[in-house]
Amino acid sequence: MHLSFIILFTAFAFLALALPAISDVPWANVTISASPDRRHLYQTKTGQPFFWIADTNWELFHKLNKTDVDIYLSDRAAKGFNVIQAVVLSKYNVTTIPNFYGHLAIDNANLTQPNLQYFEHVDWIVTHAAEYGILICFVPTWGRYVNWGWYGTTGYILFNEDTAEWLGRFLGNRYPGIPKMMGGDSNGFWANNVPQARAAWREDPESDPKSHLGPIEDTRSI
Repeated sequence: MHLSFIILFTAFAFLALALPAISDVPWANVTISASPDRRHLYQTKTGQPFFWIADTNWELFHKLNKTDVDIYLSDRAAKGFNVIQAVVLSKYNVTTIPNFYGHLAIDNANLTQPNLQYFEHVDWIVTHAAEYGILICFVPTWGRYVNWGWYGTTGYILFNEDTAEWLGRFLGNRYPGIPKMMGGDSNGFWANNVPQARAAWREDPESDPKSHLGPIEDTRSI
């Protein structure tokens, strides 16, 4: 992948670790950590090994109402899934298309102006999933807002070094213990608008190295 593209999404993982105490969040029962040798996952609360069995629902936050979410989570829990991977900033234009309840994710097409009503719905889903024993994994953004992605040269480019860092800190502080997926959707070899990103990111010194979890879903064929 293009270096600056990789660093942009790595920034989400690291900046999302300037955390309040994970033990205090409503989803503490489902948080996971990496083993000291970085080869295994375990449940933070119990120390039991954790095997990542995930379903993908990219539009979980954007398209579903609470009734739909409950039906979906109940079904996935019954089938043995323990992780749901969902996108915070939907592939549908987040500057103009609201969630089910009519709330845009951001105001004024500005990542530093999150719509708290939108994120209250995200809060509810993350907490409700934990009641089913399911951990939510965030894909912080669809790649189209970095380099237009599969949309060619249409839509909004929302990310630069400052807005990427701001969103990373916002998600990290609001959702401690929630894994963030780095990459996926957008082809890292396409042009992007973060050419100086390689100098922008610094790991937070207060972060817990055992919680540096960041799966990758590659867009390219193997």
